[in-house]
Amino acid sequence: MRRISENIFITELSKLNGGTDKLTSEIPDEVAGVYAFFGHYDLPSKDDSACNSEYILEKISQPHMLSRSSRVAPLYNVTISSERSLSEKKRGLLTETVSQQPYKDIFQQVFNNSFIFQTPLYVGKSINIKKRIKEHLEGDTNLKNDLLESGISISGCSVLFIITDDEPNIDKIDEQSKNAELIEDCLSRLFCPGFTRRYG
Repeated sequence: MRRISENIFITELSKLNGGTDKLTSEIPDEVAGVYAFFGHYDLPSKDDSACNSEYILEKISQPHMLSRSSRVAPLYNVTISSERSLSEKKRGLLTETVSQQPYKDIFQQVFNNSFIFQTPLYVGKSINIKKRIKEHLEGDTNLKNDLLESGISISGCSVLFIITDDEPNIDKIDEQSKNAELIEDCLSRLFCPGFTRRYG
């Protein structure tokens, strides 16, 4: 787990020795907060540029949001879904580029810090973020299923969490919940997570 600032931490779930228990053991008990899941990227090969190129192309084409449908009265039904790809020319250039130094290292450095460059997949909040993150990782939640449907394993993501209230207080539970909800709502509206079903 990496500390970004006083109350903000991030961890790459795929690199976590000890799995969910290790992560949740590092999150303080019964603290309120906001959390966000991000895609995580790691070039699969040190030497195979074709393999690395295919990996990057696969990640580019992966859906980055839930498909959404709605009726536009009186005559239409509209569906919005994600679609991303590189042109054929750039696909060829990518294979060539990831085989060369320093570009191979640059891609890996960018991927190691990819959460800086990307929109979160999901932003959530809880009066007990330890319990809620564990539910997403081990349970059968909408988020886990939505990501899986899009070809994204939640256990391969990075999770960032922000502790908003680090002293559990039964008398202030409503206030703590409202504070976490406000921060979650603001972050969602600022950063537009693609797998959040509703804000607030």
